[in-house]
Amino acid sequence: MLLEIENLSQKYGDFVALNSISFQVEEGVYGILGPNGAGKSTFMNLLTDNVLRTSGSISLDGKDILSMGEAYRDTLGYMPQQQGYYEDFSVTEFLKYIGSLKGIAKKELNNIISELLTRLNLEDVRNKKMKKLSGGMRQRVLFAQALLNNPRILVLDEPTVGLDPKERVNMRNMIKEISQDKIIFVSTHIVSDIENIADKIILLKKGEIVAFDRPDNLISRLPIEYEKNLESVYILNFETCD
Repeated sequence: MLLEIENLSQKYGDFVALNSISFQVEEGVYGILGPNGAGKSTFMNLLTDNVLRTSGSISLDGKDILSMGEAYRDTLGYMPQQQGYYEDFSVTEFLKYIGSLKGIAKKELNNIISELLTRLNLEDVRNKKMKKLSGGMRQRVLFAQALLNNPRILVLDEPTVGLDPKERVNMRNMIKEISQDKIIFVSTHIVSDIENIADKIILLKKGEIVAFDRPDNLISRLPIEYEKNLESVYILNFETCD
């Protein structure tokens, strides 16, 4: 599987949110780092076909995603930073509803939901209403809904926000585990969450890619006075941007 982004640009009036970015990825985990206004959300909206691009192309295995239409959307799983949900739905009802929207057969959907609830330590709250969940539990449910259709491309926006340390580790491990046959983009401000699971890091600044490389390579190029970790890479590139 090959996803190619070529000269992708997005403008809102005179504001350039993305400025002709290009790269290509295969199966694996790709961390997206950058300060507010760097273009992360714009890129994810274009990738998930929620916004019409200004120029450039996004192609999956040689086909532009716009020409693929529903066939492309069927390959996607998306966990936005802020997602609406029906407060009076139970966890199971919410996942069944999202699964029905994705066209998953009822019997298959029930099995998928049970597996995900177990894997994400949510089995005990499967009948609890969404409005009664803690922030961390709700975040795990939203992660589960993104996985319902076994997507080939998974887009995660701040997936570990609100999770306790144990569940953050569990989610990180699960992301890495399922990445063997998926392309996974993870946008986050919690740099440590992707340092050990990302195959490559995309550093975005003012709508442009300032680096696209393996975490260890980015860390190895740090000046001697910096601690050798991805947090230092972030600080070096973006400390004056927020």
